[in-house]
Amino acid sequence: MQAVLYIEITESLDFSYEKPLLAYIQQCFPQVIQFDIDNHSDAMLVSYAIKLLEEANQVLLIVEAREGKTQTLLPFFEKLLVYQYKTLVVYNGNNAAADRYIHLVADERKRKDIPMEEAKTIIQAFFQSMP
Repeated sequence: MQAVLYIEITESLDFSYEKPLLAYIQQCFPQVIQFDIDNHSDAMLVSYAIKLLEEANQVLLIVEAREGKTQTLLPFFEKLLVYQYKTLVVYNGNNAAADRYIHLVADERKRKDIPMEEAKTIIQAFFQSMP
């Protein structure tokens, strides 16, 4: 099972409903499971994201980060470190707490602040690498 986990970190509830990378993935890889949360999501939704991270064979994690509280996401980021071997992290923006965890992910398992076209190429190669 392949999965995309999308996390948006914002100061307020003013987040984007339009997610171009998710739309691209849905169009090109409709078999991939998508799940999105944000730093305002409740613990139950975060636990679903953790379960998907644990059970999927291959995970693309997209993090769109701005400043904002991340307490609800910390259990997810802790699990990410355990399952980073099967995860590719595309991290855009900055958030002090998220930065600390993403920094611990192996360099070959993450991409930081990449343009949309480069992200599409990386995502395509990532999902096509699994038989």
